[in-house]
Amino acid sequence: MAKLPPQLYCWAIFLVLLLCQVLEAADLGNEPKRPAGELQVRLDWRLARTSETQEAARIAWVFSTHITFNKPVRDIPETQLAGLTKKAYLEMETDIKQYGVKVKNNGAIPAMPGVMTLLAFDNEIILSSSIKGSNIITGFTDTPLWERLNRCDDIYQHYVDPEDTNGHKNKRSCGEVMALYLYLRKYPNRSMEELSQRDPKVIMTTVTKPAREDIMIIKPCGQDEEDKHGCDLLVGGFRDKDGEEILGPIANYIAPGTSLDTDFELDDLAGGVKDIEQIGSRCD
Repeated sequence: MAKLPPQLYCWAIFLVLLLCQVLEAADLGNEPKRPAGELQVRLDWRLARTSETQEAARIAWVFSTHITFNKPVRDIPETQLAGLTKKAYLEMETDIKQYGVKVKNNGAIPAMPGVMTLLAFDNEIILSSSIKGSNIITGFTDTPLWERLNRCDDIYQHYVDPEDTNGHKNKRSCGEVMALYLYLRKYPNRSMEELSQRDPKVIMTTVTKPAREDIMIIKPCGQDEEDKHGCDLLVGGFRDKDGEEILGPIANYIAPGTSLDTDFELDDLAGGVKDIEQIGSRCD
């Protein structure tokens, strides 16, 4: 069999790579798509558009919604809050497909963020995914949330591992971080200290969908992981070996293993829905 000349061989490789890039491109369009689900989970389209590429793997993908109810959400059973988070995850899957991203034969969507996180407080629920792709959030480093993340790094290095230089396990891209960021965007005069002093605490949980498994609740990253820390300190705080509180917790976390009850109507929760919106854009 005749061999291809070197120049033709190089061109063949180039064309294959180009074809792969085209196939893995996203189509953000000229305006955001209308959210398809009742929770109105949607892409932060303006943030995604700031990416200097249409290559799906490099676009900043993050999805969220903000629901205000007529009554306090603390009376919603944990199983239904977990189910609400599952519904939001499924709506994220639906929304990202509207932008022409690649879906594998097994249903996996490589460009999609891996988790969806719930933050429930007062009469409100924020649902946010982690961020995948370019982490280019405007003003993030000037927030009380960033300060607390820095403090978590310092505490871990001081009390656990003086040699640690890795910081937050997932580079501060988790759903917990994104949800708390939106909380502070909505209420800029509040602080992480205010959250830690709340009684009762806000409620948080995070779900994901492992390969070939159902959607499930997972622990905050870093929890029970050797030589790593992350949202376990951000959300759960820290006590030293003598039990002294060094950093107060900011949330009660719905535990893994809790059932995800989706058999309910949204308007049957907490006196019904008053408003649903997206809290601005992370590039404002």
